[in-house]
Amino acid sequence: MSRSIRSLAKAILLRTLPLQYIRLIRFILKAQWRVEQLERNVQRLAALAAHEQYGSMAPEQACKSVINRHEFGVYSQNGEDGILLYIFSQIGTTNRSFVEFGIEDGRECNSANLSINFDWHGLLMEIDEKSVESARHYYDRVLGDRKRDVRILHTMVTAENINGILTENQIDPEPDLFCIDIDSNDYWIWNALEAVKPCVLVVEYNPVFGPNRSLTIPYQQGAFNRHDAHFSGFYFGASLTALTLLAHKKGYELVGCDLTGTNAFFVRRDVMAGDLKPLTPQQAFYPSIRYYSDVRQDGVVSPPEQFPYIQHLEFVEVD
Repeated sequence: MSRSIRSLAKAILLRTLPLQYIRLIRFILKAQWRVEQLERNVQRLAALAAHEQYGSMAPEQACKSVINRHEFGVYSQNGEDGILLYIFSQIGTTNRSFVEFGIEDGRECNSANLSINFDWHGLLMEIDEKSVESARHYYDRVLGDRKRDVRILHTMVTAENINGILTENQIDPEPDLFCIDIDSNDYWIWNALEAVKPCVLVVEYNPVFGPNRSLTIPYQQGAFNRHDAHFSGFYFGASLTALTLLAHKKGYELVGCDLTGTNAFFVRRDVMAGDLKPLTPQQAFYPSIRYYSDVRQDGVVSPPEQFPYIQHLEFVEVD
């Protein structure tokens, strides 16, 4: 059977399958990814324990940053939980407060482990109403008497309203952690941020843009879905270089990215301490290990093949 016929058959199958079966397939794929993630977590924790216990006897991990040796996930989608614990073990904490938006149902976000297991408090925001309702039920249940420590807002965060939201909710001027993950206006919202100056800022970068381009998509008015913007799902957010240049203007240094090529970690220059060192985008960059798309029959598009699919679209080059 030719590739074109197989692709047509796949498209017809997806359109004719009952919705419940499509949801089941997606659930299975997500569960498979979660199992693979747990396996990686065990491997990373074992390597870390070996390094601490046996020193030079343990194999040296090929990591681009010291933070990568500490990756593991409890609630985070990737290894962010371990990275954040390590970063704060180096720089300390001031108020144990956080702000995060783009949390979906809140079960897999960067603040979850800190709030549930380490008594942090803060503000979570999400645009999808059903996800917000689910998140509120979840945190009420897992936090119990501490449920007031986590506020969850149903709102769309924009460059125009971000400072007003933070002021209205009386967020500490220097929260320990601030996380941006909305797959659209990430660069523009950070650029507009003035109401707070967090110690650590985590933002998702677009690995499709590579380590050298300084690009972001234009500012998007209204809700944005990267799969609606381009069928590949590759058109969203900003490059690591664009975010790092913005960080420097705001007084932050890039200290690394997670191994999956998803998040970049920035620390405010005046609180840098311990083993954390400033890195260039080229030193810290990881390509995505899980970019799948319908642009190819097998669904897998290697990093060098990704950007050409969207290079004809509109971008803003920033410096």
